[in-house]
Order: sequence, then structure tokens, then C-alpha cells
Amino acid sequence: MTALSKSAILRFETMEHRNSTMSEYPRLKEMGIVRPLEISHFSVSSFEHTDFLRIVYNRSPDSLLPASRSYRFPRIQKARGTGGDQTGEQFAMESRPEFREAVDELERLLSAKENKSEIADEMLDAVRLLQEEVAMHGEYLKVLIAKIRET
Repeated sequence: MTALSKSAILRFETMEHRNSTMSEYPRLKEMGIVRPLEISHFSVSSFEHTDFLRIVYNRSPDSLLPASRSYRFPRIQKARGTGGDQTGEQFAMESRPEFREAVDELERLLSAKENKSEIADEMLDAVRLLQEEVAMHGEYLKVLIAKIRET
């Protein structure tokens, strides 16, 4: 296999991974987010009748892509019955379903990333312990070999 074909396979596998990741987050995909694994954190705020979502990315310094993106979600007015004998209705401003779905997907994404990071840390600890154990057994075998040579 040539280096070119290996490179093409790697690009294809990366694209496949990105596509499978994006299928888990349809709302983020609709918002134009194509690299969800680069998301570092997000913040939510509200002002008057608008919800704001700011997404911050962890990108290399030479990246031409933005370090953060902000989205506005105007709230929607919902009528609520007052109940009882009153005939009037009261209105409340609610967050859009798209906003709630985006926040839910971001929370799931960051939670999954955190879990993967914890698992990776545990695996690195296991590798370190295994290396120490192998080194200790190697030294023990060297001592035994030295005893055999003495006799």
C-alpha cells in the first residue's frame, strides 16, 4: 500500500468518524457545527426575550476557523390559561425547542468527552503500572541469570 493510499484511507476514516459523530447531534449539525469534538465548552445567557448560546472551541492557534460562535434564539410566546372563573389568558415567554435541543446535545457531547478522558487516564495509569511491573520482573530475571552464571 502506498503512502498516498494510506493517507486517503486515513482521511476517509476521519470523515466516517465525523459523520457518525454528527448523526448523534442533529441539532448541532443544523446549526452548522461540523467538528463537535473540538468544542471546549459553552455558555447560555438570556436577555429580554432572547436566549443566547455561545460555543467555544479548542482549536490550534494557526486554525482559520473561529475560536467561538454565538447563536440567538428569540423566545416564543405561549398562552397559558388562568383557570378558575377568569376568562382572560396569561402569556409566558418560553425558550425555543431548538435552543433546548442544542443545549441538551452539547451537554451530552461534553459529558461523553469527559467520560472518554477519564477512561483514557485510567488506561494510562494501567500502562504505567504494567511497565513498572515488567521492569521489576526484568530486574529479577537479571539477578537469576547472574546467579546461574556464577555457578
